[in-house]
Order: sequence, then C-alpha cells, then structure tokens
Amino acid sequence: MEVNIENLKKEHGDIQTLTLKDKAGKTVATAYLKEPGRVVVARAMSLIAQSKPLEAGEFILENCFVGGDQTILENEKFKMSASMQAVQLVELLDGELKKN
Repeated sequence: MEVNIENLKKEHGDIQTLTLKDKAGKTVATAYLKEPGRVVVARAMSLIAQSKPLEAGEFILENCFVGGDQTILENEKFKMSASMQAVQLVELLDGELKKN
C-alpha cells in the first residue's frame, strides 16, 4: 500500500509513523497518525485516570489514524499493540508550579 506522507501532512499537520514488528523484527503493519487534539487528549487522560491505559490508547489510535494498514484497526492483537504505542502521542511539556 502506497501512502503519500506529504499529502497527509498537508491535510492533517504533523504525522507520526507507527510500525508493528514481529519477533524477527520484520514490519508487519504500519499506521500513520496525526497529532491528537484537545478533545482526544482529554478523553485519553480521563481513561488513564480510571486505570484504563489500553482503552486510552485505542481511543487515540482510532481518532488519530489517517492512513496505513487497516489491519491495525481490525486485528485484535495488532490493535492492542498499536494502542499501547499510540499513548505516546500525548506529549506533555515539562513545567513547574511554585507558590509565591
């Protein structure tokens, strides 16, 4: 399957490539994900707070998937693996809060 990453970038902004590999290191599936927006991050953080990291990753994966192998969304084993990787899309900046 041919995916034009430049076209995806024009349409969705920054794109992350998520690859799943078998035990031999061979790539078995690839997904292209856009950056999650506020609504997606808020829902994912809510699920993580409820000790549901897999569900958080699934939510991010399903809402940020813009191309690649549909197998990642359809195959349970692939989806679970990709979901755990997709959580990394939520990028928080380091910060500091101090009392004045």
